[in-house]
Amino acid sequence: MALGRSIDPEIEAFVHETIDSFVTWDVIVLFHDWPGFAGDAAAVAKHLGRNERDVARSLARLARLGMVRSSLTGRSEVYSFGPDDATSDQIDRFCSVLDQRETRLALLASLLRKGIS
Repeated sequence: MALGRSIDPEIEAFVHETIDSFVTWDVIVLFHDWPGFAGDAAAVAKHLGRNERDVARSLARLARLGMVRSSLTGRSEVYSFGPDDATSDQIDRFCSVLDQRETRLALLASLLRKGIS
C-alpha cells in the first residue's frame, strides 16, 4: 500500500518492515535523538512513559534487527544505539521525515490501517 507520493519508497519500506508498534516507533526516535543514551528496558520505558514489558519486547526485536546493541550488565540487559551505517542512514531519513507534518500523519494513518497500536 503506497503511503503517498511525497514519501520516499525506501522510507515506506523501512516503516512497514520495522515499525510493529508505536512503542517501537518511540524507541527508534529516542535512540536516534539521543545516540549516547544507554539503559535497560525499565530506564527506556520510564524515559518514554511506556509500559516496560512493551518496551522490552521492542528493544529485543530492534536488537535482533541490528538497530540497537544489547549487552548484559549485571542482571540487566542494557541497550544502546548501534546500527550499521546503512541502517543508521535509514533511521536518519525516517526521523527527518517526521518533522514534516503531512508525511508524519500519512505514516501514522498507514500504520493505524495496518492495525499497529
